[in-house]
Amino acid sequence: MANIFRLRPGLSDQNHVRIRKELRDRIDGCFTSGCWVIKDEEDTGQLYLSSKVIDAPHGRYVQIRRYLFLTTWYTLPDRRKLFSYCETPRCVNPTHVTYKGFQPPYSRVTELIECEWISEDEVKKWYEGKKK
Repeated sequence: MANIFRLRPGLSDQNHVRIRKELRDRIDGCFTSGCWVIKDEEDTGQLYLSSKVIDAPHGRYVQIRRYLFLTTWYTLPDRRKLFSYCETPRCVNPTHVTYKGFQPPYSRVTELIECEWISEDEVKKWYEGKKK
């Protein structure tokens, strides 16, 4: 079963900076348009989020892939299994991950192209794959 979590509204920039730094330390290619692969083969791909960040009394571990998907697309239905279509098993790039029936909002896709998290060619391939 997929782990369910909710981020607290109004997170401070300090919390985001800490999490982004930890992700940069653990992931190769982070915040680029290519695959974001977890560096250490022994790494379980989980991220600890404190109770300041997550709506849980003591904090908890969540999958990096799920956290990034939620913070990128602003949505993650409960109990939905995420899968990667780039065929890189340890990839956590949220633009390479989807779930059945997910359609990214066009406005968010254009924002991600502008900040170079995804290329226009990748978007074309992704939408072509969805049509099949």
